[in-house]
Amino acid sequence: MLSSVPICAALRSKSNSKYLRYSADDGNDAANSQLLRLIGDDAESPLSRFYVEPSSKNDGLVHIRCSYNNKYWVAQQGHADEWRIAGSADTPEEDLSQQSCTLFQLKHVKGDLRTIRFFHARLRKYAGIFSSDSKWANESNQDFLCMGDEEQSEQFVLELFQWMLPKYVCFKGDNGKYLSAQSLHNKPFLVFESEDINDPTVRHTTTASRDGTMRIKSDHFGRFWRNSGSSGTGSWIHADSTDDTSNNDDPNTLFQAFYTGGAIGVLNQGSNQYCKRLTTKNVEHGLSATGTRFEAWSRLQFEEPVVSREIDHVHFKDMQAVIVGDDRYTVLATASVTNTTSSTMPAVKLALDYTLEETWGWYSTVTLKSPVRTSITSPFVYVQYGFLAMSPRFFHGLISWGADHKKHSKVSEEYVVDVPPMTKVTVTCQGVAASFEVPFSYRQTDKLIDGEVVTLQYDDGNFSGRNVHSIYYVTREEKIGQ
Repeated sequence: MLSSVPICAALRSKSNSKYLRYSADDGNDAANSQLLRLIGDDAESPLSRFYVEPSSKNDGLVHIRCSYNNKYWVAQQGHADEWRIAGSADTPEEDLSQQSCTLFQLKHVKGDLRTIRFFHARLRKYAGIFSSDSKWANESNQDFLCMGDEEQSEQFVLELFQWMLPKYVCFKGDNGKYLSAQSLHNKPFLVFESEDINDPTVRHTTTASRDGTMRIKSDHFGRFWRNSGSSGTGSWIHADSTDDTSNNDDPNTLFQAFYTGGAIGVLNQGSNQYCKRLTTKNVEHGLSATGTRFEAWSRLQFEEPVVSREIDHVHFKDMQAVIVGDDRYTVLATASVTNTTSSTMPAVKLALDYTLEETWGWYSTVTLKSPVRTSITSPFVYVQYGFLAMSPRFFHGLISWGADHKKHSKVSEEYVVDVPPMTKVTVTCQGVAASFEVPFSYRQTDKLIDGEVVTLQYDDGNFSGRNVHSIYYVTREEKIGQ
């Protein structure tokens, strides 16, 4: 089932159709703030998304990482032999003898490859929700994911997905042309023929579904995409589905986006095939749901019809931060002085020059964004003495969303030492390099090409950074001439 790369999935319970969800309580209920609960209403939220990563040392076992904050599932002991699952481990633990072990086994339900149970490799217990007659069950914990016997285990439907497309989007085919809404043969076709993103026929609007799929509407026709399943080899995508709720469950109107290698693939749920550019006798460069693989004609580019973007109201969830420090200190600068006399050299000044590099970036964990001119006003955090610290300054300026930004600061210091007779003194300046990630929510205000201003609220932000902290000095003396 598993490849060597992480699989992103939502986990829907077969018993009540709720999604497993990371709690993400920002401190109001610290005891339960990182536990997993079966309370999610949709797969669109980053709280309901998880990465399944194969173990590097134990065949058949996996680590499971929360998309929201990049922390791993780990068993936490409560009362007596009660164990709950929390998304609280900063790093994966491969050692089966450690209580911090993060290894699980996915056990398929017979005859259904998409339905699984979770088996904790160290505890040898199954993940489930306490039944009402369990000795540990009460009103406050019946929706928490706990470890127990197989008969208490929960069956989860594995809903695989990658990304959500932006709310407003334009598609470009492998021929370099935008996907345009056009009436052909009295049908609302979509064809790759426009050369201008300002063309009103090329804009589309996406609407997320509960299970992580989406519907896509042609703004020109005012109707949703639908796999017609007709026209011989065409299986053309027509923009003719209405807002009628009966159409929301039609797999021919549902799509899923995959992003890889700088391009996206749009998979139609009805045909389970990629949308691709296709030319036949009657239609040139039409959009067709007949791509059996992610080939050249199925590789689409996307652009947002946005002139400018502002990001503000950034709220860091610092209680959910992940901090990973290096195991060793980083040498920043070294200086030495040698005293070849028989007297102590007092108050010798040693120059220590080094450069500190900071790296940071804002990106999304769920929604794809194109490289739009983006201005952001945001708090700024960094690691200090092993803990996340809030900077007194706000960042305000233009950024490239999803890209790393770097700052280099040159530091020149003097360190004063007394040098004993016939001794070489070496001073080394060292620090600890730490990487960190902090989830955040934010408000996004876009000015569209047609002048419309749209404001959207998101909860899928992740701020990543790296800096050096805990700088200190080591002095070493070495006798000479002996």
